Amino acid sequence: MVEVYSIKNWFKCFAFFIFVSFMVASVFPNTKIVKVVSGDFYPPFIWVDDEGNPQGFSVDFFKLLKEKTKLDFELKPMRFSDALQQIKTGKADMINFIFKTPEREKYMLFSNPILEVKSNVYYRKELNLKNLSDLGPYVIAAIKGDANVSLVLKNYPQLNFKFYDNFSNLMEAVKNRKVNVFIMEDFTAHYYLVKADLTTAFRKLNISKQNLYLGISKDRTDLLKIINDAINSSRDEINSFAELYYSKESFFKVPKWFVIMIIAILAIAVIIFYVVLIVNRYLKNEVKKRTRDLQLKNEELQAAHEEISAINQELTASNEELEGAYREVSNYQNQLDQILDLISKIAERNVNEETYFKESSKFLFEHIPAFEFSMLINLINDGKHESLDATILSKDNDFKKFTLRKSPQRMREHLINNDNKILRIENFIHKYPFEELENYINQNKFNSSDVLIYSIRKGKRVTSFLTFGIKDMKYYQNDRSKIEKILKMLSIFFILNEYSKEKSIFHKKLILTVTKALEYYDPYTKGHSENVADHAAKIAEKLGLNHEKISKIYWAGLLHDVGKIFIPQSVLNKVGKLTDEEYELVKIHPIKSYELIKEVEGLEDIAEIVLYHHERYDGKGYPYGKKGEEIPLESRILTVADSFDAMRSDRPYKKAFSLREIIKELKENSGMQFDPKIAEILIEIILSEFNYEIAD
Repeated sequence: MVEVYSIKNWFKCFAFFIFVSFMVASVFPNTKIVKVVSGDFYPPFIWVDDEGNPQGFSVDFFKLLKEKTKLDFELKPMRFSDALQQIKTGKADMINFIFKTPEREKYMLFSNPILEVKSNVYYRKELNLKNLSDLGPYVIAAIKGDANVSLVLKNYPQLNFKFYDNFSNLMEAVKNRKVNVFIMEDFTAHYYLVKADLTTAFRKLNISKQNLYLGISKDRTDLLKIINDAINSSRDEINSFAELYYSKESFFKVPKWFVIMIIAILAIAVIIFYVVLIVNRYLKNEVKKRTRDLQLKNEELQAAHEEISAINQELTASNEELEGAYREVSNYQNQLDQILDLISKIAERNVNEETYFKESSKFLFEHIPAFEFSMLINLINDGKHESLDATILSKDNDFKKFTLRKSPQRMREHLINNDNKILRIENFIHKYPFEELENYINQNKFNSSDVLIYSIRKGKRVTSFLTFGIKDMKYYQNDRSKIEKILKMLSIFFILNEYSKEKSIFHKKLILTVTKALEYYDPYTKGHSENVADHAAKIAEKLGLNHEKISKIYWAGLLHDVGKIFIPQSVLNKVGKLTDEEYELVKIHPIKSYELIKEVEGLEDIAEIVLYHHERYDGKGYPYGKKGEEIPLESRILTVADSFDAMRSDRPYKKAFSLREIIKELKENSGMQFDPKIAEILIEIILSEFNYEIAD
């Protein structure tokens, strides 16, 4: 009976175990396997051993995820391109360790970042490189298709690369010292350097850094949350894995802590199994409770969203106001830039009245809507006749000049009497005959009803008038203060220009007076200075120099020999050969000319040209023995022009050369006494002006 009773109890226990197992199975159905695809060779993250089994960091990582999520992961290595295709087509749930790009985000979700991977340039420590720009002398090894190569070349296009098909070939070349510099990601590089026992032989320069993620199929949002929660709770373990795989002993070995962890897991698996039964029911209740809480939170979020939308609309309106203010500020900045440009040109000596009048009028047309046309009227008095020269410019950029000779005095008085006043346009045109202006206004069909008259005065003397056609008095009144300030600025230019003209006339008279004085002192120079000035100006024009430089060269030609007044006439007019002492006296005249001319304010540049006009291209001239490009271009031009006129003239010690002889001299001394290019230009001028041809 005891034996029968024991058997019955045994059957009861077995039946209870079967019932418990069935209940567990009903509560926890078989966990769905998560299919993970991966590239098949990315050490130390993953590689395949000789038996075809995946190894590396990824294997340990997914074991950790399994522990955290209670999911089974099937890790399947394959070509990386095939792995991407599996995710795109939905044949896989997840792809292992991948970089995030905008293109990939179109067809997969990305987990939280797992590890940060740095890309570096590795170099042998004896090279002692400081930065990427030091890589120029070296050939850099890289894997074909490595994106880091393009990144480096973008900033350092001069660098040279040698490409390898795979990591093994590249590192074999490194090990055999065929390569001293290479590009690689830090985990992979560390793997190979440890494997080759080269970790202490290399240093690195950082190129970039990126994060590695798990890519998850678009339709597995449930899986994404589970994975992210597991990653967030496993940071310390993941970092520990990374440190282990950075050590030499870790590659191709199962970490000891992982073995201990597996044993511990197996030991407590049975306990966890039964605990989960109890916890599961508790969790179901908690889930229901949390769901209700989430619904309430969602309603609160909806209300917050509506509030944020309202705030966003207010921000949009504010942004539009700011953009309008920005456009207004930009317009003011543009006006300021144009005004500063006009102000800067007041000091420019090469800007004439007509050009400045056009530019300032265009500025006024752009920013003063009331103005339709502008006119500059200059008072002209040549000593015999008085006239008014008018230059008129329309808003449409139509430009015309004409002269009023009929009753100019009455017109001038009329303008002065109405200075800084506004006249009806019919009174302005018909008060005194101004037919040209009337015809111009009628042809252009202006709508102007009034004319503003503004005088430009030098002291008490009126020199010019600025007049503007006003088509809308309302706009004029609004901009009146601005207009008055701009007109005052414009008048400064015309006043300074008048002073500049008077100064130029004074310089011209002074130069001509000094030139005449030299001719009285040395009769043989009569006409020589003018000839040199003319020839030098022609050469300068052929060289394409600007008007200001040509003018300076011309005045330098007139003054180049003024220093000869310090040389005794007996030496200047000597028929025979000069003694050494006499020649030394002659050689001082460029310096004396320079000293005289530079004392006149505004003629300093001309003095500099004159100082070097006896220097030679080969450096054998005087007074300083300068050569080639050391001699100012203007002085080299003057040298050739001076020699040309000297060869054409009779002197006490020689007869004039023929044109054929002059051309021969210019060619023979080209590159020695004369600048070759300038000598060639003078020959062209001689052939053109004197209709002279060299016989074959």
